[in-house]
Amino acid sequence: MLGLGVFIFYIAFRSLDFDKARKEIYNIQYTFIFIAFVAAVLSHWSRAVRWNLLIKPMGYKTSDFNSFLAVMIGYLANMGLPRMGEITRCIVVNRTNKVPVEKLIGTVIVERVIDMICLLIILFFTLILEFDKLRVFFVDNLGNILSANSAKLLSATVILITVSFLALSILLAIVIWKKYKDAKLILNIRRFLVGLVEGVKSLRQIEKLWLFVFHSLLIWSMYYLQIYICFFALGATEHLSAVAALSVLVMGSFGMVVPTPAGVGSYDVAVATTLKLYGIADEGAKTFALVAHVFQFAVVILIGSLSYLYLTLNFRKIKADEQPLTENTAEAL
Repeated sequence: MLGLGVFIFYIAFRSLDFDKARKEIYNIQYTFIFIAFVAAVLSHWSRAVRWNLLIKPMGYKTSDFNSFLAVMIGYLANMGLPRMGEITRCIVVNRTNKVPVEKLIGTVIVERVIDMICLLIILFFTLILEFDKLRVFFVDNLGNILSANSAKLLSATVILITVSFLALSILLAIVIWKKYKDAKLILNIRRFLVGLVEGVKSLRQIEKLWLFVFHSLLIWSMYYLQIYICFFALGATEHLSAVAALSVLVMGSFGMVVPTPAGVGSYDVAVATTLKLYGIADEGAKTFALVAHVFQFAVVILIGSLSYLYLTLNFRKIKADEQPLTENTAEAL
């Protein structure tokens, strides 16, 4: 996966004039980078608070600070293996608070669904405001790539083989599930699925739904603010509008979906390509993409490493302070 990211990055940036990029980087306005740093930390803190709103209805006590540590360690893990951070932060909270991992994974699934809904809403409004530019992004850039392989991918033979494989896999899973329903492995899977469902259902049990919505909006507002503020840090992008930042946010988010560590390569290409639609020269667009991505790396590496160090040194204290709630206390809440 890292190799894929490096390959994408190399193909896209091999023509970059590094002398011009270096001059642009030397003139960065670090005051704006600091403001963006604060916005980034606030978005991660808000994510931790929102996560706790999903954990609390299940009858477990976790502090916002402890969840923040877990979230940052999770982001740090994502830099090694895509999506590993979602499991890692659940394991961290499990180790400190004894919250079942399967229930935590259920809450993370809820989070991701909400984030996808937020992204789609932002995409909808961005398309209304910048339809012509985004149409060029999807049709001219992605359309040409997909059209070359669409005939092969959508051939009747490939579709038939895929459907048959899925059908046989489902049938085999059902047979094994029924025949070995009392086996230890199947019982563990059943328990995991029950906990997963309970975690997903936690959304319906939130006491302060308005607070959950507020933090969801705050998270994406801070994501947007990071990009818009970073525009002013570089001379090549300081004149761009707030709407342009929306386009970069949306396309950059889709770039993060590609399974490379922390979006290496894919994020940079998506951001640079989007900026070119706004008349930014190749060097300026790629330099901004590099600066924005390195900035994100720096936040995760710095805060994530400190979180891991703090959690390691204070593990016993945190474990003693935050125990699962009793059933009576949970019912009272």
